[in-house]
Amino acid sequence: MAEHIHGSLDSLRLYLTQLKTKAEDLDRECARLRAIVSQEIKRVEDLIQKQVQTTTGRRNRTLGIWIVAFAAAWWAPIAPTLAQTGTFVDVMTRDPATTNVQNRLCYTTNGRVDIGCPADAPYLDVATGRLGIGTTNPTQALDVSGSIYVGGTLGTGAGGSMPVISQNQIPLLHTFTPTGTNGGNLFLGRGSGNFTMAYISSANDASYNTGVGMDTLQGITTGKYNTAIGWTALASTSVASYNTAVGIAAMAKNVTAGSNVAVGAYSLYNANAGVDNVVIGGSSLLAMRSSFRNTTVGAYTMSNSGSGNDNTVVGHASMQYKNGSFNTTVGKNAGGVNGGTITGTVALGFEAGKSLATNTSNTLVGYRAGASLTTGSNNIIIGASTDAPVAAGSNQLNIGNAVWGDIGSGSGHANKLGVNVSSPSSSLHVSGTLRLTGGSETCDTNRLGAIRYTSGSFDVCRSIANGWEPLATTGKDSAVDRITSSSMAGVTANATGYISLTTGGITGTAYFSPNSVLVNKGISATGGVSATQGYFAATLEVSGAIKISGDGTEGCGSTSDKGKMRINPATGRLQICVD
Repeated sequence: MAEHIHGSLDSLRLYLTQLKTKAEDLDRECARLRAIVSQEIKRVEDLIQKQVQTTTGRRNRTLGIWIVAFAAAWWAPIAPTLAQTGTFVDVMTRDPATTNVQNRLCYTTNGRVDIGCPADAPYLDVATGRLGIGTTNPTQALDVSGSIYVGGTLGTGAGGSMPVISQNQIPLLHTFTPTGTNGGNLFLGRGSGNFTMAYISSANDASYNTGVGMDTLQGITTGKYNTAIGWTALASTSVASYNTAVGIAAMAKNVTAGSNVAVGAYSLYNANAGVDNVVIGGSSLLAMRSSFRNTTVGAYTMSNSGSGNDNTVVGHASMQYKNGSFNTTVGKNAGGVNGGTITGTVALGFEAGKSLATNTSNTLVGYRAGASLTTGSNNIIIGASTDAPVAAGSNQLNIGNAVWGDIGSGSGHANKLGVNVSSPSSSLHVSGTLRLTGGSETCDTNRLGAIRYTSGSFDVCRSIANGWEPLATTGKDSAVDRITSSSMAGVTANATGYISLTTGGITGTAYFSPNSVLVNKGISATGGVSATQGYFAATLEVSGAIKISGDGTEGCGSTSDKGKMRINPATGRLQICVD
């Protein structure tokens, strides 16, 4: 468009120069005619003075003579032309109703009879050839101060020239298309786009860009398919493509980062490298200079983060000051309000992980879940207002302040689980009653060693061949051959240290005292009975032989030794200890 207007203005300037020359010629001719008319008036006045008549008729004739003389003098230079046409024409006179101003473009008034050059007429600067409409100081070939209505097409030029509308010599609206490119650009706003975009290797270079707002895409060179809406949005983008930036200063500092979406004032403001980010929210990822594949939704999300990739962050000020990658945080202030770097963290809930500093692989779910956790890693905290037992600890489990655990790996962590116990000391540590309910699972390789309760019986899966076996079964191949539990037999330990044996349904039939002495009403055995010491309160009845031996060291010096029997190893004789 610029070249088109420039060419048109050159033609107008030439025409005005010619018009000026003709005006100067006309001025000289008018001066000559005025001199002739002045002479004729002087002559007529002299005649009037000499031939003064007292009658009205003579005065009228004198006036007629003056008019005829004036007309003859005025029209004498063009008489040959009129004589050729043989037609009377109107004489154009100055319109007395208008104030004529120098250098104005004049137009006919009063039914096209009179010419007027009023102050509101277009102004021609004869020194520069510039035409001003609404101004007497045109700075361009055509300078308009006021509104312009275009009822048709502005026009296009060849090559890289396209329509341009400027404000104070700054482009306001244009569709500049570099030579050799497909174009499709639209720039609306003071300083939007530029006229230095260029073709490099593809017709799509510097094409299909849309900038709406002051200084949008003002640095674009070869970039394509960019959309910028808002003051200085994508202002520094040069070669980057496929960006969409909506909002004041959205991606304003970006140079090469492509395929990003930024919506919100100052969103992705400082980014100059990185791809595939989706950023929605004022000042979201404001300070990040290089980032990849981040998705943030909410004002100030990761706004002060310096680096990080593959994060999904949703919620006001979530991860506002955090660096790090592979994190998922949802909720206001989730992921921490302080500086530091977190990696592989999941924080879901209002202020979940609010105090996180530098750590990895924490899972925090719930309102203020893990809110006091600082530097620990590999923690699992689930539940509203549920926190880690140790703020700087790792490998901690807390589910609803009811189930705790040490869930780490390695020699220092035995994967202990506590129910109602915050510091479990065993693989399963229960504070309270443990209840087993019925189950229909098969006793297989995956359940060896399992215990179940069904149909009023506790069963154990001891071998796949035997399947589920009741714990009360007796015999050497039974599930339990040491402890039985039934109404007829059992072993019970009490708080005094005694172990009581129930036989024949009678509790306390026999017992082991704390000093390891078995007390029983009787011992019956078909095999041997071996003991280093024994006491029988009643008759010892033996069916069969009794074998007594000795080694000569047996004592017989105290009252308690009386009644002992032995075989003297030297003589082979049976001996008894007496007084």
